Amino acid sequence: MSEVSANYFFNFSKKLEYLVETIKHGAFSPRYNCEDFSYIHPSFGAARKFFILMKCFCDIPFNHLMRSHIKTYGEYGIGLKKSWGINNNLTPVHYIPKADNSTWYPNNLSSLYSLVFTQESDSQIRDLITNYFIYTKPYEKDGTVFYNEREWRYIPPIDDIKKIRNEDLRIRHYIILPNQYTDDLGDLSGESNKLKNNEHIRLKFDLKDVKYVIVKGCKDVRKIRKMIKGNSDIEIKKASDFLNT
Repeated sequence: MSEVSANYFFNFSKKLEYLVETIKHGAFSPRYNCEDFSYIHPSFGAARKFFILMKCFCDIPFNHLMRSHIKTYGEYGIGLKKSWGINNNLTPVHYIPKADNSTWYPNNLSSLYSLVFTQESDSQIRDLITNYFIYTKPYEKDGTVFYNEREWRYIPPIDDIKKIRNEDLRIRHYIILPNQYTDDLGDLSGESNKLKNNEHIRLKFDLKDVKYVIVKGCKDVRKIRKMIKGNSDIEIKKASDFLNT
């Protein structure tokens, strides 16, 4: 039986500059990502969308990396040892099937989710419920089976986020509900950029934690090889090796 889990966590990006910056600083910078929770129940309105501060990785065996995954998330990737990720609090996502009248488990989660928005709910219970749902994702949506990505997430602890001293930063939390603030949050790219390489929340690594670097072309290979000079254990691969299989 072939393995379905990898010994490494992979993170992909669409531009070489993002990969170079990650390797240069030896750290990943979490960003706010909009997650739609309508897969639990379609009637939650604006409250079903959360902005979550996170960095995502996939747990896919190297020889099973999907063409679709690289095409979706980018041809520049880095693979780090699984022990590094677990020691740094990466957590696997819980995939949930779409709810209907006959599916008791998603419907129970829908009821649990509703408790977050009731005025009567205890604040501690509300936080615990919310913390659970930020590690969930739909099993599939619009023909895309997210379950195949085997996603793990890094979400900075709220105590670390509160240490940030950037006076221009509006938001100091790991999760944002748009309807609780303003209607013009956009995609929070500006807020995410202000957090880039912030010492309190960045996810650090050493080159000894890296096993693979994936790039688009031969010029990229030469550039990365110069950056990791002296680290012979790191294998540099071209994305075309996966896209052409």
